[in-house]
Amino acid sequence: MELSPSDLMRLVAHGHKPFLLVRMPAFLAVAVLALAFLRSGGRAIRGAALLRAAAFFCLSLALAGLAAAVRLPARSSTTVAVVDLSESMDEQARAWALRFVNDLVAALPPGDEFALITFAGAARVARPPGPPRPVDEFPPPPSPSATDIGAALETALAVLPSETASRVVLLSDGTETRGDARSVAARAAALGVRIDTAAPPRPFARDVAIEKAMAPAVVTKGPAFPLRLVVTNSGEALPVAVSLYIDGREAGRQQLDLGPGRSRIDLPVALSGQGSRRLRAEILAPGDALPSNNYREVTVTIAGPPQILLLAPRDDSPIAQALRQKGAAVRVQPPGALRADLRALLEYHAVIAQNVTAADLSPAALAALERYVRDFGGGFVLAGGRQSYGDTGFQQTALQHMLPLTLEPQREPPRHRDPLALIILIDRSNSMGYAVSEQGSVLPERDPSASKLHYAKAAALAIVRQLKDFDHLGVIAFDSQPYSIARLRPLRENRALLEELVPRLVENGGTDFYDALDWARSQLAASPIPRKHIILLTDGDTNRNAADHLPLIETLARSRITVTAIRIGDDVANLALLHDIAERTGGQFYHARDVHQLPELLLRDANAAMARSPAARPAYHPAIDRSSALVRGLRQPPALSGYAVARAKRRADVPIYVAGRARQHPLLGAWQYGLGRVAAFAADPESDAGSWTLWDQYAKFWAQVVRWAMREQVPSDYAVVAEHSGGKTLLRVATFDSEARGVLVARVHRDEGQIEEASLVPAGPRLFEAELPALPPGEYALTLLRRTARESVDQRSLVVRVPQGAPEPQEEFLAPAPNVALLEAIAQRTGGRFGAQPADPMERPLGARAARCDLQDFLVPLALALFLGDVAIRRLRLAAAGSGAA
Repeated sequence: MELSPSDLMRLVAHGHKPFLLVRMPAFLAVAVLALAFLRSGGRAIRGAALLRAAAFFCLSLALAGLAAAVRLPARSSTTVAVVDLSESMDEQARAWALRFVNDLVAALPPGDEFALITFAGAARVARPPGPPRPVDEFPPPPSPSATDIGAALETALAVLPSETASRVVLLSDGTETRGDARSVAARAAALGVRIDTAAPPRPFARDVAIEKAMAPAVVTKGPAFPLRLVVTNSGEALPVAVSLYIDGREAGRQQLDLGPGRSRIDLPVALSGQGSRRLRAEILAPGDALPSNNYREVTVTIAGPPQILLLAPRDDSPIAQALRQKGAAVRVQPPGALRADLRALLEYHAVIAQNVTAADLSPAALAALERYVRDFGGGFVLAGGRQSYGDTGFQQTALQHMLPLTLEPQREPPRHRDPLALIILIDRSNSMGYAVSEQGSVLPERDPSASKLHYAKAAALAIVRQLKDFDHLGVIAFDSQPYSIARLRPLRENRALLEELVPRLVENGGTDFYDALDWARSQLAASPIPRKHIILLTDGDTNRNAADHLPLIETLARSRITVTAIRIGDDVANLALLHDIAERTGGQFYHARDVHQLPELLLRDANAAMARSPAARPAYHPAIDRSSALVRGLRQPPALSGYAVARAKRRADVPIYVAGRARQHPLLGAWQYGLGRVAAFAADPESDAGSWTLWDQYAKFWAQVVRWAMREQVPSDYAVVAEHSGGKTLLRVATFDSEARGVLVARVHRDEGQIEEASLVPAGPRLFEAELPALPPGEYALTLLRRTARESVDQRSLVVRVPQGAPEPQEEFLAPAPNVALLEAIAQRTGGRFGAQPADPMERPLGARAARCDLQDFLVPLALALFLGDVAIRRLRLAAAGSGAA
């Protein structure tokens, strides 16, 4: 086999050792002739003779057929490059793959063969086995929106010749969305085919991706449901925009800050009509390196309004009215009419029991209700007061097991005064650092242990220790500007913080209590507590005119916020202003010359403010835990006139509670019970929570509670999805009936009146499929019929939406980095190498076959150059001799 000089150099670079070939008789004759030339002539021309002998030597070697040769492997080899061109391989990755393939082609020894296979969702032989030639560009891949590495390796094994040594070089990011590459690698190993793998380099860059989008397959129209997104952020926190599209039209957008790592985002969705809807969530993040994975799509089917069974003595229940206002279909029946009929219960999304007693419900009916919740995912809500939660007849029944709250003997809820919302304003100006005498005169020395500020802090701490946990207290210090020591919060949350921070106050700066007073007003105005009070502690001086305070005083009076002003020391500055503030707001004014009396004075004023709180009619103010999905978006609910005392069971969620003296009393409890959910409202909706019916969010509250608890599907529901597949329309129908009854038939009504009918065949548990002729994009009326052996027919009509194109796969874009584990497993299984390089040699035994490169093209020019050197030396010698004779 003949080689070019460049081929010879490439083989030597790959570790092949060259050797020389020559005809020995001719070589010996040339050697003798060269020696003869060397011995002839004088010393002066010996250099010329040496050049002439070398020239003859080169010509003779050329005539003797001198050649360089390398020994080749016993047989040729075939290398197949398998290149991933799916959409997850971006332009940078494809450019890397093209360079890799061309470097691989350049590194192959002569006689080897090369083949190229490109793939994505399917594989294509771009170049069959043949002589290695550079690749200018890759052909377009088939099905670029998916990746089937197994199919590509199967194709590579099919094109490999059996009579040559073989290897496969896989260039991919390892994002496998179809097939099983590991099983194909096992077959390649059995055939003795080595697979080397390499992944494109991908430098770290911020990537935001939607990993999952989850929504119920079937939803009821009316109440909103969450489209739940699982989002990952590989970088630091950043602001993003999340958009919701319904059937291709934008339905909402929200701005939020996305933290690093994995996060959950819930998008509220409310749908109307009936039939299938395509939901698409997109996230827009600045600086995102891979925007292709920023969307997710799901299909949901709207199945009509939720069916609710309400067990109540009267049809005009406020709960029924609230749910009907939100679009639910509510059937009201007396509690005693509930039968132990599980199949009848399964037709409802949720069951609500209002003010039931043990005499109303039989043990058999309660047992059926428990099975409905525990085993079939039903929803149950108990709304009742002391007559329900205190009924000892429920002890040891299924109801006791289901509820997240305890059933226990009732007592009248503890009566106590309304909580007080109080903010203390403490002057910490420079003048507060001076000591005062018992008569109130300012002393010249500054003594921290006897200063006006010292006694003001002691008085504030006395209030902190006197008020109850349910009282709300905040503290603001001020000099020429206000400083928040603790915002207005329940004392159970603020007490420790105040006891730590108030003693640290030190005097500094001028005096201006206007901004501090206005800041306290804004906090109190936002509080739901009716009784609001401010205590202003100051030594009186201020940088503003008295008239500047008049608008603020009027606002405080209109807001029913009382202000007690306490003037410390014997100074008379601003006495009229402080007196005016207290009088116009309904508070008290004190001129405290003896600072030792400050703690007692503040306690007396706080007690007077608490005594003014109404206590004739008990009112219990619920508090909301806004982290719970049951109460998301709700404002503060109205007060209760009573409630049932209960305790939350372990693992129960308590979204709404009433703060008692010793502990919190749950008002709304919720938990998962088996496959279903149970919520318990511990107050009579008509008496205890009668004022709630005037709440503008009353219907929203009950709709959210029932929406959270209810099951998503009933046996008569169907989830329908239509997709394009292989030139046809594929119809998928999921059922939710636990009993497989009869034959399911689909009828699609086309615009021109034509009906396409097909029998649905099982494709999985409760999943059926049918192929229809290709339908243009749009909405179609669909009738589903279930025929049973008794010739009875159940019929359901809805609307199915045929999308514009085939569904876009999303798994292709989820991995911001190559799937190294898969590529390593493929290489290890076949004895290959992960991280292969183009110049990696194949290990093959050397045989007798050799490739040679004749050296005539090198020797003849060299001989000519040597002859010219010989002639030049002789000419110079003769010229020197002639000049000497002259």
